[in-house]
Amino acid sequence: MLSKLSARRAPRALLAVPARLQSSAAAAAPTDSAGCALLLTAVLPDAEGTAAGVRTVSLLKSMRAVGLRPLIAVTSSLRTEDAARRARTLLERYGAHTVQVAVNDPSFDAWLRDVDSGAFFAAHEPTARLTRWQPSGAPVTASSTDAPRGYLSAVVFNEFAVEEQFSWRVAAAAPLALRIVDTQDLHGLRAARAAAVAAADRELARSSVAKLAPFPAMQAMVVPDVLAPYAAATEASSNGFAAAAAAESIAPVSLASPSCALALPLPVNDLPFTTFSTFSTEIRSTGSSSAGEVVFAESNADTGADAASAAAGALALRETASLHRSDLALFVSRVEVALATAPSAAASPVADGNAYSVSSNSSSSSVGYVSGLGLPACKAAFVPITLPPEAALSPAEAAAPERTHGARRHFVFIGTGKHAPNLDAVELLRRGGLWDRIRDRCEALQQRANADTANGSADTEPVELHVYGSHLPLQLSAAAAAGALPRGLRVLGFAPAPLAALLARYRVLLCPVRFGAGVKGKVLDAWAAHTPVAATSVGAEDLCHDYATGATDTAAFGGVVSDCLETGLPDAAAALYCDAAQWAAASARGAASIKAGHTDHAAAIALRSALIDAGFAPYTSSSDTDADADAVSPLRPPSAAAARALRGADLVGRMLWGSAFRATESRARALEARAELLPARAEIQRLRAEIAALKANDKSQI
Repeated sequence: MLSKLSARRAPRALLAVPARLQSSAAAAAPTDSAGCALLLTAVLPDAEGTAAGVRTVSLLKSMRAVGLRPLIAVTSSLRTEDAARRARTLLERYGAHTVQVAVNDPSFDAWLRDVDSGAFFAAHEPTARLTRWQPSGAPVTASSTDAPRGYLSAVVFNEFAVEEQFSWRVAAAAPLALRIVDTQDLHGLRAARAAAVAAADRELARSSVAKLAPFPAMQAMVVPDVLAPYAAATEASSNGFAAAAAAESIAPVSLASPSCALALPLPVNDLPFTTFSTFSTEIRSTGSSSAGEVVFAESNADTGADAASAAAGALALRETASLHRSDLALFVSRVEVALATAPSAAASPVADGNAYSVSSNSSSSSVGYVSGLGLPACKAAFVPITLPPEAALSPAEAAAPERTHGARRHFVFIGTGKHAPNLDAVELLRRGGLWDRIRDRCEALQQRANADTANGSADTEPVELHVYGSHLPLQLSAAAAAGALPRGLRVLGFAPAPLAALLARYRVLLCPVRFGAGVKGKVLDAWAAHTPVAATSVGAEDLCHDYATGATDTAAFGGVVSDCLETGLPDAAAALYCDAAQWAAASARGAASIKAGHTDHAAAIALRSALIDAGFAPYTSSSDTDADADAVSPLRPPSAAAARALRGADLVGRMLWGSAFRATESRARALEARAELLPARAEIQRLRAEIAALKANDKSQI
């Protein structure tokens, strides 16, 4: 039965390589390959869709540059037209086959062994050349006596949840393959910041002295995945005050963004929820709830805040374990590398002088804050997110008359509605009053400039904010149809391609995100179009790097940065919009940052360095020198001895993989389950005896 099931669900390539593509696919692979790099992902990457898709495609390019043949395995369905289009693009541009695999299915193990042996590529690319290596790291020759090592050199898990699902299978089927987690961003950090924002908003709602209405972004909206608890906690604790505030016509305001809240909450002792499932979060209380429904037992607001932070902490704990289990972790942000490699000392959730109190009763708090994840520095690597060359304007295009400061108009915001920080930012602009303040300050500066200009040649056109994004909430469209949006704010839906041409029409991009993690792709998109950005420090995180000095300085940011949403950010954004000289300087800084640190070459150099630290080696007998530090040359996979040495020196990783640390609990739970089944087994035997007696009685009567 199992063999039939496995055969029916066996992974298969979505696209059989047509004859016209066989030569191009073979040509796309490096001549002397360092082996295969398998990318395991839940969603097929799309460089035209999200920043995560851009990141994944950038990794594919970097893999090819260092001599790795990319292969993609995806757990989501590939039967849609959009999935087929993406798969064709990945095959034609990067020589990467796309294969659909099943979760929790043993057929994956057999398929992975076919990849490791090269049988998969032999079936799909008969003319492809596969370079094989001995366990010692030397090429396989006619005189080689050792059996060749597997062709699978590395497996990249696209986010830690995928590592949770597949790493143990990879370790069993391809033990020498390097196991790499591409974090995209630290999910635990993002969730902790979201919890801090929700707690701050709730404290604002409870303020009876200031009588300020609660900021509405974290309530009355569907927030996906792990952010749902924060929305529910905020809504549950502030609905009563919101009604009172509405009756008194109190204008909503918001607190500053928790820009540098790098202390992560981790769960301690008893938690107010059950364990997380692999891809979804289920929070249960002492009350009854259905799967996926969030219900808090107590009505106390502090308990809700503590539960939200504990939920973020549980996510951070899972993510930390995933990073320690892996051989290498890739980060898009230097800030997150520093957080991951810092010692896990006790810390306080403090950001820029603003303490975010999670619980008024610290003795009963179910979370403790740490300043780092304790990941060894050799296992953490910064590989920048990049943009394809075609996504950026050339200097000549940027200097065209229609793209100068005077020719551009309006502010722009772009971001998918599936991402909670984007929804929060849109609500901040729409209902939090931020856009009204920015618009009013721009109009004041324009009037002053007109008064100072004899011929009145300064800007006179009304300032607008255009919001683009897919999956935006229906209430935005309803508000627009009812004319209920603030003056000058327009919701335009999905952004048309090419994105650089669209953003090049606007003067300033707004990025007022209050929580999140990683690097904001919208900022890089704007810089590629020579459009400066007005952002919070969360929006500008790791994008204030001065490539000349190596220091972090907001003066190096291609725009302006402020966390004061009441006056600081509106004033800075308005000055950037109206001052041509300031705008030109910021535009130049942003474009220079793209050129210096966010190119395919920079990412390939960073990935190559990380792989060398993880045991890969250059083809040459000598190690890299300063003379060729900027060269991207192919690598060879680590020898078996190097792989064992790398893992042998990782004490925490060995503990997490060791069965001895789980055997006692597993045995105890098995005995407990057996004991619980014994009464049921006795009852079944009794019922069987009664049925047999009844049957015997019926036969005797016949």
